[in-house]
Amino acid sequence: LRGFDAYTFFHRAGGLLFTGPTQTNVNDLVLLAVWR
Repeated sequence: LRGFDAYTFFHRAGGLLFTGPTQTNVNDLVLLAVWR
């Protein structure tokens, strides 16, 4: 992790998680917070 390369670290450790295409875009996420 020294080089800020988590992909290589987890790939070598066998800990990668592949979710596949989710058909979502994080840029489309809207968060609304309401305090009462």
